[in-house]
Amino acid sequence: MNRMVWSLGMKMAIAFVAIAVSVVSVRPSPQQAEPRDLIPTTPIERELRGGEVHVYRLALEAGQYVRVVVAQRGIDVVVRLFGPDGRQIVEMDSPTGTHGEESVAHVAEVAGTYRLEVAPLEKDAPPGRYEVRLEELRPAIEQDRTRIAADRALAEAVLLYAQQTADALRKAIGKFEEAARLYRALDDRRKEAESLHWAGFISHLIGETRKALEYYGQALAIHRAVGNRQGEATTLTNIGAVYAALGERQKALEYLGQALPIFRAIGDRQGEATTLNNIGQVYSDLGERQKALEYFGQALPIRRAIGDRQGEATTLHNIGVAYSALGERQKALEYYGQALPIFRAIGDRQGEARTLSNIGAVYAALGENQKALEYYGQALPIFRAIGDREWEASALGRIARIERDRGELAQARTRIEAALELIESLRAAAPGPELRATFLASKRDDYEFYIDLLVQLDEREPGRGHDRAAFQASERARARSLLELLTEARMEVRQGIAPELKERERAVHARITGIQSQLLRVMSRAKPNPAEVAALEEALKRADAEREQVELEIRRKHPRYAALQYPVPVGVSAVQEVLDEQTALLEYVLTRERALLFVITRADFRVLRLGASPATIRERVEKLRAAIAEGPQWTAFSNYVLNARWLYQDLIQPAEKWLAGKRKLIIVPDGILHYLPFEVLVTKSELTVEPRELSYLVRDYAVGYVPSASVLVELSRPEAERSKPEKTLVAYADPVYGEPDEASAVGKALRSMWGELRRLPRLPYSRQEVERIARLYPDAEVTLFLGTDAREENVKSGEPARYRFVHFAAHGVLNEKQPQYSGIVLTVGATRSGSSAARDQAKEVTEDGLLQVYEIFNLKLTADVVVLSACETGLGREVRGEGMVGLTRAFLYAGAQAVVVSLWKVADPATAEVMMRFYRQMKAGVGKAEALRRARLELLREGRYLHPFYWAPFVLVGGA
Repeated sequence: MNRMVWSLGMKMAIAFVAIAVSVVSVRPSPQQAEPRDLIPTTPIERELRGGEVHVYRLALEAGQYVRVVVAQRGIDVVVRLFGPDGRQIVEMDSPTGTHGEESVAHVAEVAGTYRLEVAPLEKDAPPGRYEVRLEELRPAIEQDRTRIAADRALAEAVLLYAQQTADALRKAIGKFEEAARLYRALDDRRKEAESLHWAGFISHLIGETRKALEYYGQALAIHRAVGNRQGEATTLTNIGAVYAALGERQKALEYLGQALPIFRAIGDRQGEATTLNNIGQVYSDLGERQKALEYFGQALPIRRAIGDRQGEATTLHNIGVAYSALGERQKALEYYGQALPIFRAIGDRQGEARTLSNIGAVYAALGENQKALEYYGQALPIFRAIGDREWEASALGRIARIERDRGELAQARTRIEAALELIESLRAAAPGPELRATFLASKRDDYEFYIDLLVQLDEREPGRGHDRAAFQASERARARSLLELLTEARMEVRQGIAPELKERERAVHARITGIQSQLLRVMSRAKPNPAEVAALEEALKRADAEREQVELEIRRKHPRYAALQYPVPVGVSAVQEVLDEQTALLEYVLTRERALLFVITRADFRVLRLGASPATIRERVEKLRAAIAEGPQWTAFSNYVLNARWLYQDLIQPAEKWLAGKRKLIIVPDGILHYLPFEVLVTKSELTVEPRELSYLVRDYAVGYVPSASVLVELSRPEAERSKPEKTLVAYADPVYGEPDEASAVGKALRSMWGELRRLPRLPYSRQEVERIARLYPDAEVTLFLGTDAREENVKSGEPARYRFVHFAAHGVLNEKQPQYSGIVLTVGATRSGSSAARDQAKEVTEDGLLQVYEIFNLKLTADVVVLSACETGLGREVRGEGMVGLTRAFLYAGAQAVVVSLWKVADPATAEVMMRFYRQMKAGVGKAEALRRARLELLREGRYLHPFYWAPFVLVGGA
C-alpha cells in the first residue's frame, strides 16, 4: 500500500521579543553603515542586503523602558542591542522568516548612549526592506519588569528550540510554559497563546502527543477569544495534523475543515495550500481517492505560484499515491517522477526515500518484482540512515511480500519479523492506550501477512512450531491496549512500584522518543551536521543506559510490577493452562484474503484454514443480523435459518473433531464476528422443524467471548490483593427521562444516534426486572436505585465497588464516530424524590445523567459481573486488532471480571425474563456463561419468546 507525505504547516506569524543577557562584546562590523538616531514617532524604512549592518543610536536615562520594533519586509534580520560599555545585552531572531516583527525591549540600568544593530540572518541574503521604529520610551514601571521577564523566557525558548537537540527541546517547552504564565499575569493573551502554541508544536515534535493536544487546545481558546485569526487557523491545522498522524481521521477533517476558510479569508496562501494538501491526504487515507485528488489539485497550483518547492514535491507525491490506489499506475509513476528530482534538488532525503519506496510499490503491483526490489533497495538504506523507522518497516514488509510470492518463505519471514520489531518499538512510544490502539490498527495488515506466512510455513514444514508462532502473532495483533489496561488496573501504585520510580520510567521513555525524533529530523537533511548527529547519538546512548538502569531497579525492587507493566501476549501453553477439560477456545483471524481458525483445548492445538472467504462470512453475518432484526416476522425466519446453518458450517464445523465432549466455547472474534452471537448458529440442516426445536448452538455449548486469549489469561490470574465484595447486588433501573438539554452530553449522544433530539421513553419493565431479581437475595445484600434515584451521582459515589453483581437496566447510547459520547443514560432532568430525598436535599445535582465511557474507566469495581441490560451496549467503535472499543472494555478496566452486553436493540419485557432467569441460575451456583445458556433454554422451552430476537441479544464478555 502506498504511503502519503504530510505537510505539517507548523509556521506561526509571531513577534518574539528579546532577552537581556550578558555576552562577550561584539566588534563592529567593517561593513556597518553610518549610525542614525532613533526618535519616537519617526519610523525609518531602509533596504538591507547580505553582509551589511545598520546601526542606530538610543539615548537612555537610568530606569527608562525602551521597546524597538523591526518589521521585516522581505528579509530575515537579527536585531542586537549594546550597552554604553559596548557589551551586547540583547540579541533577537524569532522564527518569523522574512516577514513579521522582531521586538527588542529593555530597562536601562545606567544612563548613556545605547547601540542597536540590524543585520541579515544570512551573510549572502538577497536585498530586502525593513522598518525600524522606537515604539516606546518612558520611565519603567513594575509591569515592564514582568514583561521583560516574560520576553526573556520566550526568547530563551526560541534559542533552545534552534539548537534542535532533545534536551534543549524539553527545556524549550518549560521556557514556553514560563512565558505563558508571565504573559497571563500581564493579561497579554496573544503572547500567552503564542507561547502555548509553540509548547504544543515541540511536544508533538518529540512524540508527546497528548501534551501537544493540551497545549494546542489552550492556545486555540485564547486565539479565538482575542480574535487572532492567523493563530486560530494555524493551531487548528496543527491539531488536525496530530489527529491524522494518530489515525483519528474524522477528527482530523473536523479541525482542518475549520482552518481552511480562515486561511482563505485572511489571504494566507501558504496556509491554504498546506491545509488543502492535508485534507486531501486524510480523504486518501479514508479511501476517498477522487475527493483527495480534488484537494491536491487545488493545493498544487498555489504551491507552485508561491515558489514552495518542498510543498510542490509533497503534493506531487501524494497525487501519485492517490492514482496508485485507484489503479492508474502509469499516472502514479508520472507524478512520482516529477516529485523525485525536486526532493533530491532541495536535499529532502526523507521525501526522496518515501517516493522511491512508493515507486517500488507501483512496480510490484505491475508484476515487475525485480524493478520493485531495485527501488526498495535504494530507499531502505536512506530510511535506516535518517532513522525513519515507520517507513523502514513498510519497505521491509513490501520486500517480504515479494519474497513470499517467489516462494522464498524463510527470507520473507526474516524481513517481516524485522518490520514488526520496528512497529512494536513505534507502538510502545505512542502516548496512551487509545492512540497505541489506533496506531497498531493501521499496521494490522503486516501482522495478518505474518500470520498467513507462518501458516504457509507450517503447511510446508509441519511440526516445526510455525503454527504456535502464528497463534502468538495473532495475539500480538489484537487487544494489546486492553491487555495493558487490565494489568495496570490490577496493579495499584500502592501495591507495586513507588510513584517516583514510575515517573522516572515514564520520563526516560519519553526522552528516548524525543531524541529519536530529533535524529530523524537532522539525518533527513541533505547535509546533516556531524556535530549535531554525534551529540544526539551520545544523548540517545545516555538515555538508553538510564532506561536500563531504571528497569533493573524496578526488577529488583518491584518484580510483580515488572512482570505486569508490559505484558507479553501469551502462547498456546499459557492458554491451555487456564482451560478445563470441557472448554475449547476458538480464535478467528479474518485477513483481507483468508479466514483462519486457531482451536485450543487443554490437550490439543490446531490452526485451520476455513473454506469460506472473509467476504462471504461478512455477507452471511450481515444477512443473519438483518433477518433477526425483523423480530417475530416469521417470513424472514427461513432466511435467518439458512445463514445460521451456513455460518455454523463456515465457522464451527471445521473444528468439530476437537470439540467432542466439550460443554463450553470461548470465542475470540475478529472483524464482523464481533457482531455475531454464535449461540444462534444452527448445527443441523432442519429447515422444516418448529423454531422451538431447532438445533441452536446454545443447546450444546455455553458460550463466552474475550477480545483475545491473552486477556482471558489475564482475567484468570489470581488476585491476592483484590478485595472481596461485601454485598451481592446493586441495581440502577427505570430512570426518569426528562427533556434532554441539546448542549448536554446526553443531548449530543442522542443526536449522534438519530440525528435529532428525542426524549427517551421510560422502561417500565426494568423496575419490575430488578425488583424480581432482588427478591432472590436477602434485603441486607441488595441496594436498588430506582426512578429518580437511578442517578449518575449514585454510581460515582463508590457504592458499586461493594457488590458482586452490578446491574444497569437503562437506555444505552452508542456513538461510533465519537466514542466518548457513548454511555448509559440514567435519570435526566428530574428532581429527587422518595427515600433518598431527605438524604440528598442539600446536595447539588452536578452530573448530566450520561455515564460515559471515560467516566466508567474511573470507577473501582470488584464485581464478578456487570450486566448492561440496555440496547447495543456491546458495540462501539471497531478498531482493527482491538475488537469493539466501548462500554465492555471500560467496565473490564474498572475491575469487572465479566460483562453481559447486548448486540442489538432489545425488547423490554423479554429482557426482564432473560435477566431473572440468568440471576436465578447464578444463585444456584452455576457459572456465568452456563447460567446465561440455561436462561435462554428456559425461554425456548416455555415458548413465549421463541424468536432469537428476544433470547439471543445478550452475550458474556470476559471471564466465564
